[in-house]
Amino acid sequence: MSLRVLVLHNLDFEGASPADVGVVARAEIAGVARAVSDALVERNAAVHLRAVRSVGEVVSAVRQFAADVVFNLCESLSGNARYESSVAAVLERLQVPFTGSRAQCLRLCLNKQACGEVLRRAGVPVPEAVLVDEQPRELELELGWPLILKPNAEDGSTGIWSGSVVDSPAGFADALARLRAAGLAPVIAQRYIEGREINVALLGEQPRRLLPINEIDFAELPAELPRIVSYECKWIDGSSEWRGTRVVPAELDPSTARAVARLARAAADAVGMGSYGRVDFRIDAQGRPWVVDVNPNCALAPDAGFASSARRASLNYADLIAAIVEAAIDPRSEPARVIPSRRRPRLLGPALPSPA
Repeated sequence: MSLRVLVLHNLDFEGASPADVGVVARAEIAGVARAVSDALVERNAAVHLRAVRSVGEVVSAVRQFAADVVFNLCESLSGNARYESSVAAVLERLQVPFTGSRAQCLRLCLNKQACGEVLRRAGVPVPEAVLVDEQPRELELELGWPLILKPNAEDGSTGIWSGSVVDSPAGFADALARLRAAGLAPVIAQRYIEGREINVALLGEQPRRLLPINEIDFAELPAELPRIVSYECKWIDGSSEWRGTRVVPAELDPSTARAVARLARAAADAVGMGSYGRVDFRIDAQGRPWVVDVNPNCALAPDAGFASSARRASLNYADLIAAIVEAAIDPRSEPARVIPSRRRPRLLGPALPSPA
């Protein structure tokens, strides 16, 4: 009997302007959902693709399709990223296996300040940061210049642009005003780490397997722009940021590679990351790695960095998607209580690479 997989994703944002903050990133999910569905069909799964915009629609889809496992691609509900964890919470209550991280992890990682504190307590190095009050204070400036300002509760680089990196009170005030005007408060001010940007893809939980590490190559970015992964860099095809950056294999010396591997696993464990995710680092001039973001349920587009890491580990896209599904339904990776008692689903996919 074929494995029955329900693929849930955000409702399409048809007719939305690409200039709308966050819209392009969320609309991209529909294309990813189709790619995931096609990959599962290739592995002989019975797939139902469903766009949802409310908790009620999530419940209805699960009950109607009676899936063995849900592939959760919902990064928001009704266009609000703050409801991302609600989908996972519903799936937990329904006791159906699902891919990615649980609600508690998703809630934590969408709160950058709280996530940073959890990582710090776990001994993971993160840049100092503060939440910005309604009125700018001297405390923000005590972190030292330059700073980077980000929305505290968004992902996908929403609200991050070339002006996010500031080196003066005037720049700080301008960036803060822009974020508030866009409705992206609260805002976090973080010490900016000048240096290389690398990201580590993790697959599975017991143990966490590190896929080959990627680096963001900023070599073609205009000299006047900061070396950051902005919203334009990720989502605006044809922009100078988009044209000027690319994902390449990271070349790290053995000592740095070991440190990054250890810290990536420590960060994932600290936040309770599920079956897949990504940890982003900056490496400073002294060669010290700093965790700047933890991304559970990271982007799974066939041309995204996670998939490129998988290919370098000899996992094609269908292999990768099948491995994520296996991690969701294998009792070694999820508590046994979420495995339906009526029957054990057939597993998909090849054996995973050995841990790094």
